[in-house]
Amino acid sequence: MKTKVVATLRRVASILVVALAGVSWAIAAQAGPRQEAEGVWEYLPRPPASTDPPPVFLNCDENPYPFLTPIIAALTEDSRWSGTFNGMSVDTGTLIIRCEGSFSFWATVAFESVMVNGHTGRLYMHVEGTKPDPFAEWCGTWSIVDGMGELQNLRGRGNWWGPGYTPVMPDVWGTIYYDGSIKWMRVPLHERKYTKCQNNLCDDEGDG
Repeated sequence: MKTKVVATLRRVASILVVALAGVSWAIAAQAGPRQEAEGVWEYLPRPPASTDPPPVFLNCDENPYPFLTPIIAALTEDSRWSGTFNGMSVDTGTLIIRCEGSFSFWATVAFESVMVNGHTGRLYMHVEGTKPDPFAEWCGTWSIVDGMGELQNLRGRGNWWGPGYTPVMPDVWGTIYYDGSIKWMRVPLHERKYTKCQNNLCDDEGDG
């Protein structure tokens, strides 16, 4: 009887040790200092493409800015980033110009290759922003949604603002400023990616 009790206590102790180790590892997986992110984002819209969905023109009872065309349109732009994010991207999204003259914009920013604090890889962001009238500056937010290569575990978010692009100067890149923070995260075991599988043997590419 005494032997069974001891064995049971040992099993319980083992389970507790494993559980505590898992909790400690989970906390460590989130560890790592946040780093400030800041720089300049410049962009130049591309002409509409034949593959773009057709724009939707809004019917307005009043239009306080006759030089504006209220519209919902697909938008693609080439961008160049400096500062924390250093590279070129292609941004695809939607632009809305409303009847009262306010603007909204959201897009996916796709870097084929970008350097972030000495690390290089593919990176995807979500950006969205607004401005209340044609003469105001843009303001919005950015967030990292995915990465590959050395940026696989990079996460971050922040704000952006600035005058942006001016259609009256069609060849001049619009200027936006950004700030925020970034952080490299460790990948939990169950989220690791396994590739190069041959004969059921895989190279572990997770950052465990």
